[in-house]
Amino acid sequence: MVKLGNRGLTLLEAILGAAILGIVAVSMFALFSNAIFNLKRSGERTEALYNSQSIIETNSATSASDDVLTISFDDLELDINISIFEVETEYGRNGSKASIYYFAVN
Repeated sequence: MVKLGNRGLTLLEAILGAAILGIVAVSMFALFSNAIFNLKRSGERTEALYNSQSIIETNSATSASDDVLTISFDDLELDINISIFEVETEYGRNGSKASIYYFAVN
């Protein structure tokens, strides 16, 4: 005949299980809170880049600097006169900046 043993948990097993569950819960909370922070920051940066892109598309950027782009092949160098435009947008509470540079051939 098979003996039926105690089917419950001892106090020590219950405390250890609760401690392990608490450690896992705290680490998961830290992981998710960090992920939410990064998601929000990424969304703010994306919005700033979209704003910069709309400035570019409406040709509102006026601060151009002229430069020469040199493309070198084996024995050949090709110089192209270009204008460099920079559009900078500030985002977030800490004043981070997102910049977009674009080039136009003169």
